[in-house]
Amino acid sequence: MRVTHEGYEPIEGDFTSARAGGGAIYRVDLVPRRPRAAIVVVVSDATGAAIRVCSFGLWLGDSASPVPILRRTVDGTDNRFRLDDLEPGHYRVLVRPGGALYAGNEYWTDATTTTELLESGDVELRVTVARGGRLRLTVTDSNGGFIGSHCRIRDASGQPIDAVFPSPDGVTLSGTVYGPQAHVDPVLPPGRYSIEISADHFATQTVDALVRANETTDVIAALLPR
Repeated sequence: MRVTHEGYEPIEGDFTSARAGGGAIYRVDLVPRRPRAAIVVVVSDATGAAIRVCSFGLWLGDSASPVPILRRTVDGTDNRFRLDDLEPGHYRVLVRPGGALYAGNEYWTDATTTTELLESGDVELRVTVARGGRLRLTVTDSNGGFIGSHCRIRDASGQPIDAVFPSPDGVTLSGTVYGPQAHVDPVLPPGRYSIEISADHFATQTVDALVRANETTDVIAALLPR
């Protein structure tokens, strides 16, 4: 049996069940929950803009998983955001200002940092973000029917961008577009990008796009049968 109560450590134990038709009373002594670590993130941009909400993704250690172990969206005060009740360890912290971790509608770029948490106490992190732009993809066949596809995005120097493509149903598989239209996360720094789009039974197509600050650029690709 596992017993939990807000403000106390969970406790587990084995209990003997009561005889048929009978009852039993067990005493469980709960221990107040120990103070745990917290991260306070101070987010700023060059313009001094007020950032009222941020989403965070946390990874433990050197994890290469695209999925964070913890996601939180936090309202802030004076561009300060607090993440409470964290276990000790070495964390990689993704800071995404403006709303949801995926499929947001703001134009601040991400910031990533690392920190080490002890058993308790606050750690303050300071990050700076800038204004960028968004991409929105629409992939169809030659008749205008929407198809799922695989996409790779590269910047002007040819470096790949680690992007996900959230769909309306919340799917965020890295590199895969579902549904008729997909926003690209993260927000990208202004500049030129190439998008390589492929799908089963279709010829691969590469499309160039110019991303501007504070704008969403639509990319429409019609794939031809292979």
